[in-house]
Amino acid sequence: MISDSVREDLLKKLDQLSDEGVREVFDFTGYLLSIGKGGAAWKEKDHQAGDDPILSVIGIADVEPFSSNIDGELSGVKL
Repeated sequence: MISDSVREDLLKKLDQLSDEGVREVFDFTGYLLSIGKGGAAWKEKDHQAGDDPILSVIGIADVEPFSSNIDGELSGVKL
């Protein structure tokens, strides 16, 4: 349980947020609670690359033609 002063400080900070900010805090709180109960909010084994467009492109730069010059492209130095 949190102290009254911490609760008051938290409420003051929440009052300063936009509605969207408060929703983000609410969502993040739910995420933290799900982890605290021993379960991850998002388990990689429950998802396949086809389920998530980001997962389907991870690693795309590991193959030619992207991988051969990636260090130079990222650093700005031509090798």
